[in-house]
Amino acid sequence: MTRSRTLFSFGFAYGAASHTCSLPIFLGILLLPLVAGNYVLAVLSVLVYGLAIAVLVVVMLLLGQRVFAATRRAGAWLMRIAAVLFIGTGAFLFYYFAQNYGAYLNPAPVASVAAATPGHRYQLTEGAGSTGYPYQPRTLAIPARQPIQVAITDHIGGCLLSTIFEGLGPGGNSVEVTVPVGTTRVVPLYAPHPGHYAFHCGGEMYSGTVVAR
Repeated sequence: MTRSRTLFSFGFAYGAASHTCSLPIFLGILLLPLVAGNYVLAVLSVLVYGLAIAVLVVVMLLLGQRVFAATRRAGAWLMRIAAVLFIGTGAFLFYYFAQNYGAYLNPAPVASVAAATPGHRYQLTEGAGSTGYPYQPRTLAIPARQPIQVAITDHIGGCLLSTIFEGLGPGGNSVEVTVPVGTTRVVPLYAPHPGHYAFHCGGEMYSGTVVAR
């Protein structure tokens, strides 16, 4: 009985230690869909990751010493790759949460996001549950040559704290609005002529289109 407990403890400790070696890869494949707001993809990523580990274990058991020898030869490179992924993941986490923290310390000026001129009112949601893409809707249809308002609600943060509307600000310039997580801000927009106008997050990772008719 004591021997069984010892083996179990050793196996558990070895598994935990081995998992830390692949932790950067695990965090990398998990964070991207979470930041994008795609929780279904995040769950699938975890399942695929587990399946890949299981396949790797089975292959190593079947091929035995040949796989161990090849892995031992590539060990130095694997450690370097894991270190780079670990540092990159840490830098991304620091950047992501620093953006959220900075938004609360330095909220957007009231004048830039307060009540707009009377007109049409539209809603843009960032990180809308399990809808997949961070911006919902990805296309806004608005009237041309009329002042409108867009209420932006942020549920995700990151680069989506800041949204830039190209060509829809005063004088045909771009207009930028910063929305802290869990809040709603209203930004006035004006399309000087019919056409397609782009909007995107501050990091230009996600985008959408405003169609003026």
